[in-house]
Amino acid sequence: MWKKIRVTGIQSSIGVIDTYFLIRDDIPFGEEHFHVPACLFLLLGSAKGEKLSTQRARASDLVLFLNTLEFPAKPYEQEPLDWKLLTDKERSGYLSLLKKERNNSDSTIVRAISTLRLFYRFSRDTFPVLNSYQNYLFTHQKYSVSKESLPCSITPKRVKSQYIDRLLFQIIESNIPGKSAFTRMRNLIGIRLGRNSGLRAHEVTLEGNFNTGELRSLITEMRFRGESTIEIDIVSEKGNKGRPIIIKKKDVALIERFLDGARSKLPEGDLLCRSDGLPYSNNSTPATGWFKQALNKAMPILLSNYNNYCSNPKRKFILAKKSIKSLSYHSGRHSYATDLVDEAYEAGNDPKELLMIRLGHVNKSTLSAYITVDAIIVGRKTSKSNNDISLEELE
Repeated sequence: MWKKIRVTGIQSSIGVIDTYFLIRDDIPFGEEHFHVPACLFLLLGSAKGEKLSTQRARASDLVLFLNTLEFPAKPYEQEPLDWKLLTDKERSGYLSLLKKERNNSDSTIVRAISTLRLFYRFSRDTFPVLNSYQNYLFTHQKYSVSKESLPCSITPKRVKSQYIDRLLFQIIESNIPGKSAFTRMRNLIGIRLGRNSGLRAHEVTLEGNFNTGELRSLITEMRFRGESTIEIDIVSEKGNKGRPIIIKKKDVALIERFLDGARSKLPEGDLLCRSDGLPYSNNSTPATGWFKQALNKAMPILLSNYNNYCSNPKRKFILAKKSIKSLSYHSGRHSYATDLVDEAYEAGNDPKELLMIRLGHVNKSTLSAYITVDAIIVGRKTSKSNNDISLEELE
């Protein structure tokens, strides 16, 4: 879990300073040992003259916040949350938890609000992982709402508000920025693996998941068999679980182009590596930033053409306009899972079994959420006895 440590004797523009860092106490020391945004936030605050007592309190606020999200009390029933992906309602829900579960005083909650607002805005302005057009409020008046506003399980309403249909995704992926062909193709493959194969952000760059040599062999075998997709086993930091994923025809072709083109000049190793060929650290999620950069670039097009998207007869469903701004890399995984339900039904298979294989999920409510949202999109009836999810949860 995360904990704060005091760091002393740091040289700065105002002289030698002391501050606090956030580190993981359950993994080996290394780059991923530090929470980089939080450490930099605290370090620069101290360099600007913030009192050590203030930084200690802020570090404590951040430790509690991150541990609450990432290490739920019931991990087999609740999904960990990523601080970068929280909605306004979920951020307010965290304040409710401080009030109702921890019995914190109003003054303590006000301090937490101040810390988290500053941290989010610092991260927004410093790292390409947050929406540049959001204020990231933790509204004090709203912390009296129920703690369910901080969901640790996937709900139908949440999945529905993050569903990226294929036509919408085409707009986003066509706006991948990048100074080089290597960067653009790497980032495109990364976000496609999320939407088209259901990967989490950290999984696409996790060392060993997509080895270039293994991919070349799998593609060669695929050609000999006369097939168009490949299956590859990956591992996840979430529970150290492995699962097989399918890479579809167009993505296989893109990967092959990348291997034979921009990626060919670098040493063999991880497919989606840095421009110098080195792997990303296992605790990093650069794919989160890749998606956000593309979404931000596409945003003017998405918003100005929204009415046309709604009237497109090829669309069965499109998310609300306000929800477009809250899309994230993980939205692609939710969307893939929802589409997978329809594929399973079309093939006469049990969608729950397929979801468990392809996503690695074992949580009943999570599986049922995807089945319920698919039913809404395609107009299929669901059995509450089978799914145990009420359609009222979508309203």
